[in-house]
Amino acid sequence: DMIRFSLTVPTCGRPSLYQTLHGAWTEGLTREDEVIVVGDGPQPEALRIVKFFEDRLNIRYVETQKTGCVGMAQRNYGMTLATGTHLTFMDDDDVYTPNAFRTIRMIVSKHPERIHIFRIRAVAKRLACWDVIWKDPEVKMSNVGSPTIVVPNVPEKLGRWPNEYEGDFRFIDATVKLFE
Repeated sequence: DMIRFSLTVPTCGRPSLYQTLHGAWTEGLTREDEVIVVGDGPQPEALRIVKFFEDRLNIRYVETQKTGCVGMAQRNYGMTLATGTHLTFMDDDDVYTPNAFRTIRMIVSKHPERIHIFRIRAVAKRLACWDVIWKDPEVKMSNVGSPTIVVPNVPEKLGRWPNEYEGDFRFIDATVKLFE
């Protein structure tokens, strides 16, 4: 079977959403994959950016009630709309590395029934590049995050993002346990 990704991108309307979507488009998402951009309340700038990519990506924009949180409710909602075989997540200020989705697709296709956790690298304006997440192959706080996980789209085996700072870890930890 063909791997089809559903990428959920929560947004609070940051202009960096353009870079996130451009990276998804250039680094291996196909028209068979889908991108679900979920606004934290109305986000006119995000809607404008999504419209720019409509002829490049299978993309849609939806909104949740404004929460002011960092994407937890938006990811939960995006998962309910996802139709792909596998779910993955990025924030509206994340950028993919060269060939990211091609590499992810190749690895996931070898074991599509498994959860996959990938290492990520972060760049901050005031800091240099550093390896941030998945230093050790273990699901623990500060070692996993939403951009690191690709999970089969099996709704009864998906955790939920709680509205708290540790939400990424809590979702991943619960999902891993449901897949055991």
